[in-house]
Amino acid sequence: MKGNPASRKGEQIVNDWLAQMDSDLFGVVLFELDGRISSLEVYSCSGRVKEFGLPNSSMLLGYDPLSVDQLAAPPSGPS
Repeated sequence: MKGNPASRKGEQIVNDWLAQMDSDLFGVVLFELDGRISSLEVYSCSGRVKEFGLPNSSMLLGYDPLSVDQLAAPPSGPS
């Protein structure tokens, strides 16, 4: 396998999350192939952040429309 990346053909998503690091949102996707974890993909949702590390588990958020809307909404202040 040295120098030859493993084929991702046939991979299935096990789970996906959003993660918030500082003020940026990241996608985190875990894949499996033949019942074994095969890869982990982490990407910047905005595409603006080019270098970053892996998020801590405490940074993971549920991936549902409500979570995304709450993160994207500006802070509410007094009316």
